[in-house]
Amino acid sequence: MQPEDPRAPAVLVMVVTIAPEHQPAFHDWYDREHIPELLRIPGVRSATRYDVRGEPDTFMAVYELDHVDVVESAAFLDWRRASRSTDRMAALFSRSMRFAGARRNPA
Repeated sequence: MQPEDPRAPAVLVMVVTIAPEHQPAFHDWYDREHIPELLRIPGVRSATRYDVRGEPDTFMAVYELDHVDVVESAAFLDWRRASRSTDRMAALFSRSMRFAGARRNPA
């Protein structure tokens, strides 16, 4: 029997650029509201935030998922429709990109 692979089979990656004057509120919201809300959604394993190298005022979050379809699940879509704080914060982004992907190889 093969040991269980601890790596996530899928990820959601979010990259946003936000003006410096909005960053304190952005970081507070992300850490205190956004990540805890997402981690309550079934299938979202973890969240890790990064500063994007070479891109000023740009930040990335990587969410490990049980399956790539988590982002289309009823729980995820219900959260997204109900999250007014996300809508308010997203209005401040000058750029945003979102990618969901499944791990390609088992090795």
